[in-house]
Amino acid sequence: MKMKKQQAVPLSPRANAERKYAMARSSLIWILLLSVVNVVAVLMNSEYHFLFSAYVPYLVAALGAGFGAEFGTIVTVVMGAISLALLLPYLLSWIFSKKKYGWLVVSLIWFVLDTVCMLLFLVLFEDFTSIIDIAFHAWIICEAVIGIKAGIALKTLPEEE
Repeated sequence: MKMKKQQAVPLSPRANAERKYAMARSSLIWILLLSVVNVVAVLMNSEYHFLFSAYVPYLVAALGAGFGAEFGTIVTVVMGAISLALLLPYLLSWIFSKKKYGWLVVSLIWFVLDTVCMLLFLVLFEDFTSIIDIAFHAWIICEAVIGIKAGIALKTLPEEE
């Protein structure tokens, strides 16, 4: 018995743009959630971290955990709070990007700054083992750019019936 191949129905330009925009927002919330998990994990002296996350908050939390062991728990708490505060633009971007694509631009800029800091840190300390981190950051940046383009397109495309 031979099965018939079903043809995929092509998405309309608007549906395609909506899908791309939703994927960018989805990536944004995953970055936020996994970054929070990373900050908490490093503050609890875990050796594991997720790659699909922001680098600078993780680094600040790691420094806090290291300095906290030497100077006291208050340093760890303060650095942990700073780490979480550095994630606030991602949360705000995710919340407000539901209606305005400009908030994806905010998250893109924030993530590009995070990537630049990561690259500077890796070069400064000659740590060239983080190719996967760099690849994930590049992928997230591309995803954000695609989402922003889709957001711009959604402003001009007519509503579907």
